[in-house]
Amino acid sequence: MSWWLPLFGAALFWVLARYFLRVRQEARRAPEWRIDPDDPLLPQAFERARAARSEFEALFYQRPRDTFVRIAASDAQADERFAWVRLVELGEDEMKVCDPVPPMAAGADEPAPYTVPRAALEDWQVELPDGNIRGGFTLEVQFLRAAQAWNGLPPWMAEQHVRYVDHVWSREEAAQKPEGA
Repeated sequence: MSWWLPLFGAALFWVLARYFLRVRQEARRAPEWRIDPDDPLLPQAFERARAARSEFEALFYQRPRDTFVRIAASDAQADERFAWVRLVELGEDEMKVCDPVPPMAAGADEPAPYTVPRAALEDWQVELPDGNIRGGFTLEVQFLRAAQAWNGLPPWMAEQHVRYVDHVWSREEAAQKPEGA
């Protein structure tokens, strides 16, 4: 047997292994799913969140550690246009919030809470004991636009989407392309 045959086989194996690993990694990586801040559905989502404010308040008092609110970045300590923060205290005109502790920092001290006007609240979500989530109306817009852009949701995202019990837009609407796309 020639000396080059095992060398060629090893090189071919290495090239194919690298190729298939890259294909597998690309399949797992979903495109970024940020939503356009000028999306025409966002004002409707904000309105739905405001309309369900009494439910939000009741759920907050039942599940304070599992309540998050979306606030405008001008009121958040963030670099983005908005931030999801944990609600600590709900007052008549103000809310006390804190930035969530990343999962990788388990055991780390929770950041100090800060106060924002209650009017800064754009959306809310509360995780229930059964794992379902109430609220998250702006996230519904993100799920809808992701489904339109990617011709359906990737499995990991679909698993999260079904947990949001207040989402009302249908799969048919998700299949429709947005205007101008």
